[in-house]
Amino acid sequence: MCGVFAGLSTAAPTFTPTRPGLLPPASVGHGALRLVVGLVILVGAWFAVRAVEKGLATTTLFRLALRFVRYAQVPPIILFAVPAVFEMTGIQ
Repeated sequence: MCGVFAGLSTAAPTFTPTRPGLLPPASVGHGALRLVVGLVILVGAWFAVRAVEKGLATTTLFRLALRFVRYAQVPPIILFAVPAVFEMTGIQ
């Protein structure tokens, strides 16, 4: 949970009039597409760090640092990366 809280503290969403945040889905299909794309990005990033953790982490301290990164990346991905991907791909 420490990693999640650290990720939340560094990724507090900033909403301005030019960037109001993620709007509700335009249709059921867009909602399902958001779910699939968002989960693929989130789980892909999660397992990428996990693979590095299992393969390259030789010391306990390095494993703990990678575990922290794995959990700390979740809020920024949800709050910033995935909505940007939705905007770029046109998923409304």
